[in-house]
Formats: sequence, structure tokens, C-alpha cells
Amino acid sequence: MSRVSLTVLLLAAAGVAAAQSSADLRLADRLYSDGDHYNAALRYEQYLGFRRSTAVRFAPYSPQRTGGAAAPDSNARGRALSRLAECYYLLNDHAKAAGYYAQAAAAGTTSPADQLRYAVSLRATGRSAEATPLLLRLGRSGAPEAAAATLELQRIDFARAQERNPEAARFQVAKMKGAANSGSGNYAAAVANGTLYFTSSRRTDSGRAKGPALNHLFEAAVSDTAAARQLPVSVPGATDVGLAAFTADGRRAYFTAWSRQEGRSVAAIYTSSLANGQWSAPVKLNAQVNLPGTSNAQPCIVETTGKSLLFFSSDRPGGVGGYDLWYAPVDDANHEYGAHNAGAQLNTAGDEGAPFYHRASATFVYASNGLPGMGGFDLYGVLTQLTGKTPAFIGNPRNLGAPVNSVRDDSYFYSTSPDSLFRDAYFSSDRASDCCLELYTVSKDYTPKVYKRFVTGTITKCGAGTPLAAAVAAGTRTVAAGSNGTYHLELDAAQEGALSLTASLNGYGPGAATLQVPPASGDTTYVVDICLPARERAWQPILFDFDKDTLTVLAQQQLDLVFGDLKEDPSLRVQVGGYTDGKGGEPYNDALAQRRAQAVRDYLWKKGIDASRLEVKGFGECCPVAPERTADGTDAPAARRINRRVELRVY
Repeated sequence: MSRVSLTVLLLAAAGVAAAQSSADLRLADRLYSDGDHYNAALRYEQYLGFRRSTAVRFAPYSPQRTGGAAAPDSNARGRALSRLAECYYLLNDHAKAAGYYAQAAAAGTTSPADQLRYAVSLRATGRSAEATPLLLRLGRSGAPEAAAATLELQRIDFARAQERNPEAARFQVAKMKGAANSGSGNYAAAVANGTLYFTSSRRTDSGRAKGPALNHLFEAAVSDTAAARQLPVSVPGATDVGLAAFTADGRRAYFTAWSRQEGRSVAAIYTSSLANGQWSAPVKLNAQVNLPGTSNAQPCIVETTGKSLLFFSSDRPGGVGGYDLWYAPVDDANHEYGAHNAGAQLNTAGDEGAPFYHRASATFVYASNGLPGMGGFDLYGVLTQLTGKTPAFIGNPRNLGAPVNSVRDDSYFYSTSPDSLFRDAYFSSDRASDCCLELYTVSKDYTPKVYKRFVTGTITKCGAGTPLAAAVAAGTRTVAAGSNGTYHLELDAAQEGALSLTASLNGYGPGAATLQVPPASGDTTYVVDICLPARERAWQPILFDFDKDTLTVLAQQQLDLVFGDLKEDPSLRVQVGGYTDGKGGEPYNDALAQRRAQAVRDYLWKKGIDASRLEVKGFGECCPVAPERTADGTDAPAARRINRRVELRVY
């Protein structure tokens, strides 16, 4: 063959390859615009040279909206990388998405939206340290994605905090075995009459290995999931059927049927009844539930007195964000009434879905990607009262935390327990999958763990700081403080909330303190100090005979009482003040008053009171407590008698 002929053949081959490459790109762009992200990703990979051949299938149902139409771009490779990354992002294959976003960034074709999704994929694959600086820059950029970047940073912080969740050790989370997780895409478990129902996109026809992987309802025995059977339920015009909920008797099902229309998944809610072992032909709920032009999915039926409540997720107008939670009353004849938005207490600017109500714990559980959590969709619970046709949500939604939630998507919670929320429960997660939700079981050990908790402290005299050997009571426990004023007691195992501590000692007013005891999460010692106020001492004056400084028998009896008080409270210090009546000269009376005070001091000292606690002072004839002459000038002996005294005052 001549050189010219060879050149012509090579040029022709190159032209064919270029034409084929352009065709791959055009097909990929069309699939992308139609929202067929799985097949679009395969075609983009083929165009970019990452894949030789393309197998065609469809991904399971998800509520994300599709991308826009293809736009001319001179950097075709960079745009293809960006869209390829977005396809895998929307398919929840964050490992591949992160890799392709990195390549798109290297090609210089990333937008703020690409940067946000890149950071989310890094976070979802356990690379939060790499995601954080990207999110910080985006959060300060002023771009429309700044708020979402801030939310992602909050998720990273929340996930780190959950690593220290002391309750996590009580949970057992396990991926279901047997036929429950056969193939790909198994999720939305529900139980009725001992039968486990779930949605799966597994292939049941080996002859269609390269055809669409559609969703169907399956059933298996709860006690043995080794075998699962597809339910013969179909809806004309719908490609996928699943996401079922059941009445308490298991004889009526509410489920979702959906298909792709003009590039988006459009879903509606249907119902079917079980009679003689057969499910009836599905009936579409009315237009108040299935509002035309909107998607309505993921039903949950809660039976109440009079009218039941049907909760569901919908993207209809009048909501707070993308997909909101709505509810509609349903009567005993299965007539549906007007739908109501569950409100901003639950709904966010993001998406909410997968509602479930656990009657025993009065907990409404749902999935949301619009709140700070651990990953994309997290499970949340809120205390809910259902009376009649209107639910009352009490308090703010609470993240169910790790290990129920993960850094990936967690949704479709369902509990079969008649008493506790996390006993014999199911949920769906893609934490161990590159693409799809899988069925998990979760159970919590509700056996209370007993922790040792103590309270200790020091009892002192208020203002002085002197230690007191007082009695201390806390709950049902009492203990005596030592001579240094310290006490130490163990709390009741069930103690939680406000705990009142009291201290008491003769001669002192009561002392009290309140300790807020949180739920026990480990052995803990609390420190609570209490001071006791000294009671006012009202000792009677010690009276003396005229011109005497000796103690009478009555005076000695009075001082014995004073001695008892001083011995009981070593912190007391007393001023001993002596006085006379007005008879006699002032110098004489000053000396007499001093001797009287000294006599009292000596009596107490001899009985064992340290002299440093007794301050002696004579005041003479000053300060009479009663006038010694009447108004007409007559002498008043009784008044003179009570003026001849020694007063004892605590100082």
C-alpha cells in the first residue's frame, strides 16, 4: 500500500473517531438534559476515553431535579468532566464524583455549584479535612451557594461531635442479610402481619440484564429473609412502584408509583386492599393528594379516632422548600380530604420525606437534608400528638444521631416495637454502597446502665468561712460533715434533674443549695459548698447584787447555758460587757463593772472556753437599760437591779 493511501485511511479513521466522539458527547448531553444521569455518565466516560463500551440501565427513584439543557462551550472536555461529576453526585456515587470534580477543577471549568458539590462529595467520603477549606472559601464568597456551604460546615462539626456520643454504644446497627439486600437498591422497609415489605431495583428478569433497572415492591418473611418475592402490583403508565405503608391490620396499602416525564420523575400515591390473599387493582388517590403537575410520594398512614392521617412528601406549591412534608385526613371509607403543609417547624429550604409515626413513643420520624446533621439526608424525630385530623408537633426536631445517621444518606425509618422507638427497627442507608440505599436494622439496649455519682463539698459559717460539722441531706441520702466541714455522699442511681441539698447544725440557720443533675453518662463527682448563717444569740443579762462582783447561783445556771452554746459552736466569739447602777462614784463604778465582766469571763474560762474567744470590757454606770428614778424623783430599786448586769454579745 502506498504512503498516500495509508495517509488517506488514517485521516478517514480519525474523522470517524471524531464523529463518533461528537456523537457520544451529544448523546451524553441529551441524556443529561433528560435527567438520565446514570446513562449520561456512561456516555460522558466513553466520550472522555474512560470507558470502551456502554451498558444501559436506569438508577432507582430519587427526588432530585434534572440538569438544564446542553449549552455551547468551547471547553468541551472541561464541561463534560463537570457534568460527569454532577451525574455521579446526583447518583450518590460520591467517590467517583469527587474524582471527576477534581479533574474538572484542574481543567479550570468549575463553578461555585461544582465547588459546593465537590466539597459535599469529599465530606461524604470521609475527607472532611479537605472539604473544610473549600467550604470556608465558598461561605465567604457571597455566591448563592454560600448558605449551603455554611450548612455543610455545620454538618462536619455535628458529625465530629457525634463521634463522642455516649449513647452510640447502646445501639446495634447491622446491614440486613439474605435476600433483603440482593442486587442494588433495597430500601423503605415496612412490616405488616409478620411480612417484611420493601422496595428494590433488583433485576428479576435475566433476559433484561441490559435493560432498565426498575423499582418494585417485594415481600419476605420477617423471621427469614432468605427468600423474597416481587408483589404483582403495577400501575398503568408507571415504570416504578414502591415506598409502601400499611394500615395496622395490614389489609390496606398506600404506595408510590412513578415514571420519568419530560426529564423528571413524577410520582403519585395509590392504594390497594388485600382480600383472600390478593391485592386489588391500585386506585389513585384524589387530586387533593395527587395535585396535578406535582410529585407526591412516600406515604405514611396513621390511624386515629374518626379520621386517619396520611403523611407524604410533595413538591407542590405553597411549601417551605423543595420536597415538603404534607398531611391529609382520610376517613374510614378511605375518602381523602384537603392536604396541609406540616409547617416550617419540620420543613426546610431543602427536602423532607420518608415520614413515619411511632405510636408508643409518640415520635414522628422523617428524613431531611435541610438541617445541620451528619450527612445528606439525616433522620430526625419530634414528639407529636395526634388527635383528630391535625398533628401537634411539640418542640424542635431532634437529630437521631450516630450510629443511626451517617455522613451519607439515611432515610425510611420504621419501627415494629410496641414500646420503644429503637427496638426492632429498620432504616435505609447508602453508607456502605457506592450508589444505592440498602436495608439496615437498628436496636437499642434500653437496659439502664448504673453509674456512680457523688456530691461533695464543704459546710462553713456564712461570712466567716469557719468549717462546721453539720448534717447534710441530698434526696434520700444523709451524711455528717467532718470536723473540717467536708462531706461526701453517693447519689441515688435514678437521680436526675433538680436535687435539693440541705445542711443543718444546732445554733445555725438552715443552709441549702440546688444541683442540676443531668442524665447519667458516666461516673461523676459534683462539688457543692453550703454555708450556714449563725443564729442570733439572745442570752439573758447576768445580774449582780448591789456593790458585788460575785456570781449568784442563778447567774451560774445562766452561764452554764452560755457555755453549752459556745462549746457547740467553736466559731463564736463573745464580748463580755460589765455595767453598774448609778450609785457611787464613776471611777469606782468603772472598776466594779470591769470586775463583774472578769468574773463572768473566769467562770466560762474555767469550764473550758478559750480566753481568746472572750473579750472583757467594763462600761461602768453608762447605758442603763431602765431609768433609776421615777418621774417625781423617787428612787427605783427594781430599775437599779437590772442595771447591775453583764451582757454577752456575739461579735
